[in-house]
Amino acid sequence: MNEDRKYILYVRKSSESEDKQMASIDDQLAEMGRVAKNLDLKVVETITESKSAKQPGRQGFNRMLQLIMEGKADAILCWKLNRLARNPVDGGQISWLLQQNTIKHIQTYSREYRPSDNVLMMQVEFGMANQFIVDLSSDTRRGMRQKAERGWYPASNLPPGYAHKHSKRRPGDGPDIVCDEQFPIMEVLWQKMLSGQYTLTELAKEGKRMGLRSNNGKPYARSAYNRFFTNEFYCGYYYWKDIQGIKVRHEGKHKPIVTEEEYNRVQKLLGKFGKPTRVVSYNYPLKGMHCGECGCSVTAEHKHQAICTGCKHKFSIKNRADCPVCGLDLSDMKSPSVIDKTYYHCTKRRGKCSQKGLTSEDLERQIIKVLESFSLSERFYDWACKALRYLHKNETGYQQKEVATLKKRESELLERLDRLVVMRADGEITASDLNRFRGETNASLTEVRKELGQVHERAVDWVGIANEYLEFAKEVKERFENGGDLEKREILNFLGSNLALKDKKLAFSMPHHFRVFKSTWDTLKDEKEWFERKKAFDKQGSSTEILVPISVGLRPLFLARTSIMAGESVVLN
Repeated sequence: MNEDRKYILYVRKSSESEDKQMASIDDQLAEMGRVAKNLDLKVVETITESKSAKQPGRQGFNRMLQLIMEGKADAILCWKLNRLARNPVDGGQISWLLQQNTIKHIQTYSREYRPSDNVLMMQVEFGMANQFIVDLSSDTRRGMRQKAERGWYPASNLPPGYAHKHSKRRPGDGPDIVCDEQFPIMEVLWQKMLSGQYTLTELAKEGKRMGLRSNNGKPYARSAYNRFFTNEFYCGYYYWKDIQGIKVRHEGKHKPIVTEEEYNRVQKLLGKFGKPTRVVSYNYPLKGMHCGECGCSVTAEHKHQAICTGCKHKFSIKNRADCPVCGLDLSDMKSPSVIDKTYYHCTKRRGKCSQKGLTSEDLERQIIKVLESFSLSERFYDWACKALRYLHKNETGYQQKEVATLKKRESELLERLDRLVVMRADGEITASDLNRFRGETNASLTEVRKELGQVHERAVDWVGIANEYLEFAKEVKERFENGGDLEKREILNFLGSNLALKDKKLAFSMPHHFRVFKSTWDTLKDEKEWFERKKAFDKQGSSTEILVPISVGLRPLFLARTSIMAGESVVLN
């Protein structure tokens, strides 16, 4: 026997291209079975799985490690190390368990690994297996991108009517994308759609009658036809990400069914007032509030409606282009009134709530009004940053002196304790005196160390915090008005927490030092000379620039420092 080791035979076969040249599961079982017989290895369990090892989380691999951790096995038998792992997480677990002697032996087809071995070679093999995956993924993405740039859509699934030349539908030579047996059906369906006499439901029935089927042999649902007639692939175009990950529109070399003009005409026929009918994702940058009355969350709702010029009925034009009452089409209406607004309102999930919604425009006006109240100018921002650095420099020097004094006092008390022990040994003081003096000294030492701790606690980078708020408040109103959805969301998050909407008014908690900086600006804005740079002479007579009068201008900033250290907040509305 091989030291009476209990082996787990682990066999893995990936269904992905990385392992197409590797031995199959049956071949691995046969070969490693012979290895186990020749080396007289005791296999207590065999684990097989068909899953890529490029990412952690394989069920069979985790079960193998669990059996080893429970002591039911202590060795592994596998074809190669890359069968165990192709990612650094799983490879690191194997290496660590081997180093800790939890795994006492790993036997592959060509070599073995033991705890006493140099783990460098194992790490090299695991690293090569992981790098293979990284290179393969990069090469695959590059190859697909280059194929897309050449005019051939590299996606594995193509719309009905098309197939890759090596697919099961149409094997053989030819261009990369060819027309399959469903291409004539799609041509007929597109012509029917262009006639304007068929609805999507009717076209779905026509497609089913003509034999249009998905890969699983089932007829397509009505929703699938909406995707077909909004897919630019049928007019010769498609989108694919470039080297920077941005989707780029490419003109394909495949045979189109309709022209771009015909495609755009179909989009108008589908509805949405001349826009393609598709699921539209709206961004709501002002979400994250709760109702000030019932506490439920506030949701956003986008309304896209039109008022019929014939019967004056208001209806949604998100999914239709005709009036549901009189049937008048939007294209036949003369200057119809169109409503395109976003409303924020309570979800009312907890029952009755009297709060009404308000438009995104009204909500933004309230936010802009708040931002305008404490938005800092560029001039004040520059002054405040320099002033804060001045304060911090002086405070740091004072703290250093305070720490040095306390450290010196601590050293004196420690020396006194040592002297008391020597004095007792020389008989200069009695035992009771020693205990009394030692108690007094230890009490003083505890107090000194407490003061030291308080000094360190006060040494918060409050200037860094203040600069962060100053950077935010600098011309924040203009940034909110001109910024995109993402910047508006970030500004709203920075304002504070507990955003509440009640009676169409917004209230939220804001850090108190925002108000302090605003108060400082109100105090200083009329004293323009405080921001002027002036000449001064040091003791050597050289000229330097200073900020004056620093003592008066900085007084309000001490309040900001105090509020930052205390973490105070105030409710604004």
